[in-house]
Amino acid sequence: MILTYLTILLTTPDIVKLDTSEYLNIVDHTLPKICHDGSFIIPTRTTIFHFTSTGRKKPELKNGKVGGRGQAPNQFVHIISAVWDGKYYWVTDGKRHHIKQLNDRGNHVKTYNNAYFEPLIYTLPANYFGVGGLESSVLTDTPPYILPIEGDLGSFLKAHGTKSLVKNRFHKVSDKVKKLNRNYTKHYLALTQNRIFIMNEVEPSIHEYKKEGKKFESVDIHKAGLYSYKEPPDEFMSPPFEKNKVINWENSWSRIYALAAIQDTLLVAYDLPTEDLTTEAPKLISFLDLKGKPKKEFSPYPFRGYFLGTYENRFFYLVRGENEIGDPSYNIESRALQ
Repeated sequence: MILTYLTILLTTPDIVKLDTSEYLNIVDHTLPKICHDGSFIIPTRTTIFHFTSTGRKKPELKNGKVGGRGQAPNQFVHIISAVWDGKYYWVTDGKRHHIKQLNDRGNHVKTYNNAYFEPLIYTLPANYFGVGGLESSVLTDTPPYILPIEGDLGSFLKAHGTKSLVKNRFHKVSDKVKKLNRNYTKHYLALTQNRIFIMNEVEPSIHEYKKEGKKFESVDIHKAGLYSYKEPPDEFMSPPFEKNKVINWENSWSRIYALAAIQDTLLVAYDLPTEDLTTEAPKLISFLDLKGKPKKEFSPYPFRGYFLGTYENRFFYLVRGENEIGDPSYNIESRALQ
């Protein structure tokens, strides 16, 4: 696929090389992200790798890692989300249905049991893998919701507990997400001033909410103007579910990977349909106003790898490659909006 792009008004990219030659087995539903302090966390299935803003391993941690596979208080079976809030790690273990709180050295502080079904109790920014991500029956029997939490998560949980969160839930997962299959329940959130914007993985719709006291009220739903975006079908493919058939079907439509904000600009990262399954699908970032319309001063930006989010007027993405002896290498590139 040959694409032509206009010049985008961005600065030259800054590149940070991560201090590791270890293979980082990034799982699609647990994406890496930039944190509030400018550091980077890269979750894998059972371990979180944490790097400083300069790419060094976080010095407080042994080998720059948190967790590992196992049943110990500071270990995990299947991480489905991880957040560093500057003081604690908040890690959702989907297989064990709970959230673990770990300190800055990776030591266990507290486990919040039965928290898996209270889907999003993370600090922003965050991505959310729906309640039905592991059990399809949950998706049909109990509509999943999203609950973003600002500030100190520990204080919130102590004050409210996990069972009372149901009263504050909002934003149901759409019917299209349910029909497409439990694998497509991922959602993304962006925060600007007193607004929260939410998108899911398969629909180019931006749901806008405003904060009224402790509640969030729906404002509007905006159609996202995404360049070359191709919408998925209305429901999951028909059998037989042969592996190559499923892969070809999934690559025939676009999937949204991230939603973020820089001041009054929304950034939406997504891939494009492709017939070449031997290489990574082309990805774009579209720059929209808060109503979902493309901003004329910015053209869609092509990138490789994983979108990490925004920090101090810049957006970041992780690029994987190889060094001169064939070991994996990782660079984080960032650009600033002018």
